[in-house]
Amino acid sequence: MASAMLAEAHRQKEKQLTRRKPNKTALLVAGMHRSGTSALTRVLNILGYSLPRNVVPANPTNETGHWEPKDIVRLNDEIFAFAGTAWNDTLPLDVHGYDSSIIGSFRERALALLEREYGESQFFVLKDPRVCRLLPFWIEVIKAFDAEPVIIIPIRHPLEVAISLERRDGFDRFTGCLLWLRYVLDAEANSRGYRRACLQYAALLDESRAAMEGLGHTLDLPWPDGTTNAWVEIERFLRPELRHHKAGGIQLSRSFTHLSWLETGQKICDKWSRGTIAQEDMAELDSMRVAFDKACSAFGSTLIEDLNRALVKSMDESEALQHTLEKRNKLVEDLSNSLAGYKVDTTSLKQSLMAHKAEIIMYKRELKALYESKSWRITAPLRHARRTPAVLARSMWHGIPLPQHSKSRLKDITFNTMPALFKHKAVYRNWKAAKNTGISTIAPSREMNVEGKNWGIMTPLHTLFVAEAIKRRL
Repeated sequence: MASAMLAEAHRQKEKQLTRRKPNKTALLVAGMHRSGTSALTRVLNILGYSLPRNVVPANPTNETGHWEPKDIVRLNDEIFAFAGTAWNDTLPLDVHGYDSSIIGSFRERALALLEREYGESQFFVLKDPRVCRLLPFWIEVIKAFDAEPVIIIPIRHPLEVAISLERRDGFDRFTGCLLWLRYVLDAEANSRGYRRACLQYAALLDESRAAMEGLGHTLDLPWPDGTTNAWVEIERFLRPELRHHKAGGIQLSRSFTHLSWLETGQKICDKWSRGTIAQEDMAELDSMRVAFDKACSAFGSTLIEDLNRALVKSMDESEALQHTLEKRNKLVEDLSNSLAGYKVDTTSLKQSLMAHKAEIIMYKRELKALYESKSWRITAPLRHARRTPAVLARSMWHGIPLPQHSKSRLKDITFNTMPALFKHKAVYRNWKAAKNTGISTIAPSREMNVEGKNWGIMTPLHTLFVAEAIKRRL
């Protein structure tokens, strides 16, 4: 009886509050588990929205922190248990269909928790993925707390969420995708009529400032601490390694041939996150939610088990095809790079050859012009006269009937006595170079006459003793 009276008093208070503008702004981060809700909550906190006083501590599955009130998480789990369900159940849930007195007591506890966790904060953020399924309950409590609820729905690719849940909780991927669909559909349906926006997790990580400024513009939200230092801190906080799983280019309709709802929901949320909201999208989501509710209510876990068996093969094939496609794309890229390099080298070689060809043509023209010039024709007799004595001398020298060693001695005598006469000649320079290197000739003697032939030994000075030994031996 007392609980019913308290519940009625809160309802009367809520009616009074609706007649005037609330004094506070409450950002409800209503996103599926593993969808970037923690990262978004921390970013909102850096921009000036208060966190609860008692948060769930960081752990290995979320090293940067969960940023959610642990007592409110515990209360949400109690509400799930009262309704005969849990956070990882896909069955439809309507808290208002249960005993109003018990729900009223939950509402009183929730209001007390808000007062304890946030106090007099004018701007605060409440994050717990379970809020997606309990959004009507928490909107009432927020209003009773004299705050205006503003709903932000973080969106992440269903496969990325499923892979993350698989690693953290051991769920199969199909179950993870069904949970994604349930949470997103409930959050969308129950947030209609309030200020709300979708935000892609990838956009938050890749272009945080643009994403948050766009979010503020869409929701007409102030950033109480939107200073330069705040944006720098956000950039430091949103490290790339926060995103552990990427779905790549895998299409959901190919991976889940029995459930096209996932792809439809993903496409609509992606479009909404870019600011394009159409009335027909809501109608499509409504029909999809009704069909999904009926399927989950009719088959329960049997539906999941049957479809999951079909999923395993489909997922394996999709991942294999994706891996093959990536390998082929890499091969095509490498070949394209190689071909581009070859084209560059060929072009450079052609240009070099053309330049050399042009130089050769130029030199030939210059040489031809020289040979045809008057000066070249006039000096022809002089060039002929200069060559003639050298040719005659060479012929006479080779015609002298003397042994080679006698010619060598004669050359030595001639060059030693008249160096000035021959110093400009090549034969003299060769002779001089041979003398400077210490090459010596041992003249043949009668003892070195073998079988009617004269033998001589050429040797450097430092091996002259070897030549002498050979001479004695012979």
